[in-house]
Amino acid sequence: MSAALPTSTLSLDPAAPIRRAALTTMLLLSVLTAVLTLAFAVTASWSHQDTVGLALLGVWDLGLLLALRLWPGSLRTVGYLFFVVGAVVGVMKFAWSVLAPGQVPYFGPYAYWLPLSYLVAVVVLPPRAALLSSLAVYAAFLAVGGVFAFYSDLPVAVTKGAISGFLQFYLSHAVYLSVYAMLAYLCRQYLRAVIQAEQQAQTAFEDVLTGLPNRRQLNLWLEADLARAQVYGEPFSLVVFDLDHFKQINDSFGHETGDVVLRTTASTVKRALRDDSRFGRWGGEEFVLLLPKTDLEGARRVAQRLDQLLRSESHPRAGVVSASFGVAQATVDDTPSSLFARADAAMYSAKQAGRARVHV
Repeated sequence: MSAALPTSTLSLDPAAPIRRAALTTMLLLSVLTAVLTLAFAVTASWSHQDTVGLALLGVWDLGLLLALRLWPGSLRTVGYLFFVVGAVVGVMKFAWSVLAPGQVPYFGPYAYWLPLSYLVAVVVLPPRAALLSSLAVYAAFLAVGGVFAFYSDLPVAVTKGAISGFLQFYLSHAVYLSVYAMLAYLCRQYLRAVIQAEQQAQTAFEDVLTGLPNRRQLNLWLEADLARAQVYGEPFSLVVFDLDHFKQINDSFGHETGDVVLRTTASTVKRALRDDSRFGRWGGEEFVLLLPKTDLEGARRVAQRLDQLLRSESHPRAGVVSASFGVAQATVDDTPSSLFARADAAMYSAKQAGRARVHV
């Protein structure tokens, strides 16, 4: 069974697949970085505290990565944990490095990784939460600098000399925050444009009433499937059917009842078809069925089965609504128009012969 366009697979959070891929990448890189740095720390005889810290960080990130892979619904939980733990550890490390008694502030290699907290927030949190969380982390860094400026026991000259380092630290982080916020905004705008384009495309190729492919989509499929069948020498057949006495249903019971009949017919026929069949509403009460790799006899059997199926179903108020079927098989000289014309003529022949039947 086919549809004009596949239903969007986007969840309530359309960016969830992007967030998952980005978070998975960051966790994987974090694990690799921790392993490589730990290997270097061991060979370079780093302090026991740093070595243990790196090992714990690697194990933590690996656990988050496995949770994300094993439990698809854990995206937000894993993201929050990754952000919160990373931000807290980063602020604590920063505070320890610049506020240790009697120690000159030291912006070591760890400082290169501190902006990662902002990036994690942008990736895993909703826009407003990401901004507020990032600003909270930035405020924590500012608070550490404020404590140093007002309570440092270092000589005044040393304190003033450290101001330059703090200034560069805060300015660079402000730039990171601005860039990440802008990138997040651009990504949201791009995603919104993609969703709107998808919705417009779906509307252009889908019948609003029945949800089936519409005439525009059927024409495209007919042209492509006929060309493929002619190139590869495969059978290809077309079935056109029209609901019998449909105008009387609208006149007697109203258009709402007629709409129910159309939707029910569409659903009934769609469920009865094989996966490679293309079925849609041509217009009004007329439907079209494209049958790749199906010869005339096979198409006739399909039409007869649908004929019996429709005659076995009773609609509310309207009762049983039969249909007249026309079947045609493509030839090497057919065009989409000529093939459809033959199937359509066979359908009108069935109408003239008494309706509720299949003609080829």
